[in-house]
Amino acid sequence: MDAYISKPIRTEELFQNIENLTWKPAVVLSHDTSSTEAEFDAAVYIARTDNDGELACELIEIFFEDSPKTVAEIRNAINQGGAERLERAAHSLKGALGYFSGGRSVNAALALQTMGANRDLSKAEEGLAELEQALNLLRPSLAAFVGEYAL
Repeated sequence: MDAYISKPIRTEELFQNIENLTWKPAVVLSHDTSSTEAEFDAAVYIARTDNDGELACELIEIFFEDSPKTVAEIRNAINQGGAERLERAAHSLKGALGYFSGGRSVNAALALQTMGANRDLSKAEEGLAELEQALNLLRPSLAAFVGEYAL
């Protein structure tokens, strides 16, 4: 079992999981940090939570609490040459990011996961920098969402 889809099954999520399992991208890191375009679409996200603002905010708060720990685990895995640990941690973060984003941060986590799976950490430092930049762009949008939807 390489993926999980919760019920009720959403077609978009099902096809995304199938694509993720059947398509192995080349590890390509974007060095274009000039883009400040937010990758968070509040309308898509709230729909993913069946328009449950409380749940949507709770998931973001859990992400804010857990993601720094996961990024630290990624950093430690890279520093210690732990390819398997990198693969697992990046996979975990990619899954969490999939709720909020389909763009830069997910791609950065996927690139790190692929590096771990391929046991090639030669570009992992660059990958981590890309991931951190993407997260820094994503977090303000998530915080604004919580500010808007929190009761």
